[in-house]
Amino acid sequence: MDAIAGNVNDVPVVFEAAADAPVGALLIPFNGQHKDNANIKGGFVQSLELIYGQPNNTVYYRSEVDRMAVAVTEEVPFKITVIEPKVPLVKSGSMTIKVVAERKEGFNAPIRVRNLWNPPGVGSSNEVVIGEGQTECYYTFNANGNAPTNDWKLALMALSDAGAGPVWTSSQLFKLTVGEPYVGMNIPMAAGEQGKSVAILCKLDQLQAFEGEATVELHGIPPKVTIAQNPMKITKDMTEVIFQATLAPDAPVGQHKSLFTQVVVTKEGEPIAHNIGGGGVLRIDPPPPPKPEPVKVVKVEPKKEEPKKEEPKAAPPPKPLSRLEKLRLEAEERAKQNQ
Repeated sequence: MDAIAGNVNDVPVVFEAAADAPVGALLIPFNGQHKDNANIKGGFVQSLELIYGQPNNTVYYRSEVDRMAVAVTEEVPFKITVIEPKVPLVKSGSMTIKVVAERKEGFNAPIRVRNLWNPPGVGSSNEVVIGEGQTECYYTFNANGNAPTNDWKLALMALSDAGAGPVWTSSQLFKLTVGEPYVGMNIPMAAGEQGKSVAILCKLDQLQAFEGEATVELHGIPPKVTIAQNPMKITKDMTEVIFQATLAPDAPVGQHKSLFTQVVVTKEGEPIAHNIGGGGVLRIDPPPPPKPEPVKVVKVEPKKEEPKKEEPKAAPPPKPLSRLEKLRLEAEERAKQNQ
């Protein structure tokens, strides 16, 4: 058996019976020792709490056993095999593993597949069902950014009703390698107005060289936003990739903090998926209010004032005549009358 890593407390162990093994059961010892110090040893111990009571379900009687029960049963009508991946599950990445079911003739019941143990920093599907009469399914694993790099041995369990009740069986132990990512990414905030286009910049951090091209697909896009080309291609020499987005006139206004990308690098014919750039923000702004119409300035020419007409001066009052002038004037008038 392989050594158990120092940062875990449990690992899966698979027992396999030969095709001609006799049906039966045994209580067997199960022991272990330190990899580098044979004097550090331990063994299997199971505490069986047999009688509970008041108060608070206090244990009144228990027994401890230092043997593990192992039984060989009649052959079950199905078995599962995991197709071991050739590439690693990278940090901040995901992986889908194929599971193949072999059925005895006449056995078509659904088979439920589940994983009982995950390495540190690794998660997996709760349960996947191989449908009635089907022979395969796909099981998904993912790793967070702090998952320790290591080669781990895992096994999947399978459950089905073989006609006399539920029966469990196991896959073989398969290797799952957690490795370093090939690419990192940062998505700076992008901002645009409703009804217009905006460029979403993704800055690449090349961590490991890879051959050929990888695909980058932008996810977490808000509603009413379309991407002109998605996914896009990148190479190991590129430092950025730009997605052209079109915002509908009624695209939801605000900061949308859901952007991330999935980068898929292909190696040995198998995909290595990176889920990176999480937390990218697309800010959608409303259009600015319309500008007020400029005030038209009408130039008013000043009216030309017509020159004032000079009013005729009033004749000065007649000068008073002297007594002599009056007598002369009277004499002249008499003379005109006598002519």
